[in-house]
Amino acid sequence: MKEINLSFKIEEINLILTALGNLPFIQVNELIVKIQTQATPQLANVSNGAGANNQNKINTGMEHHQDLS
Repeated sequence: MKEINLSFKIEEINLILTALGNLPFIQVNELIVKIQTQATPQLANVSNGAGANNQNKINTGMEHHQDLS
């Protein structure tokens, strides 16, 4: 499958992850993990030297899912 690159602000990524978190876990889990995997290294670069900042954190996207463990 061909891939494309998109660019979003951190707030927009969090909105997307929140929306995905409202969908059935089985349908969105892989997509949430893929977004987090790509965003985390970029956020580390943004945060270096600036300290931890809530504006530089992404949601897990799974806040609405029940922990079944």
